[in-house]
Amino acid sequence: HIHPRATELIYVISGEKLRTAFAEENGGRVIVNDIGKGDTTFFPKGLIHYQQNLSCKPATYISALNSEDPGVVTITTKFFQLPNEALQSSLGESKHTVNKLID
Repeated sequence: HIHPRATELIYVISGEKLRTAFAEENGGRVIVNDIGKGDTTFFPKGLIHYQQNLSCKPATYISALNSEDPGVVTITTKFFQLPNEALQSSLGESKHTVNKLID
């Protein structure tokens, strides 16, 4: 997901291995960090990012955004709302394959 109007900061209260990552603009790097209790990371405004608990134990963290209206865009939901022709072009796949992904 992305937050189009805010940078997000995460501080881990408890947990062993919380994976966080974000992708820079087109052609940029993908930054991946494994963080734990007491660690902090951030996601720059407008960049696709995620966090995933890689441990079997619960992880607790605080997430803070620097806007009272950060917005959120779930990439997969919005992506598959594009016209079929745009999906074919973006994915480099046939109409048949794209239709199978949508169904």
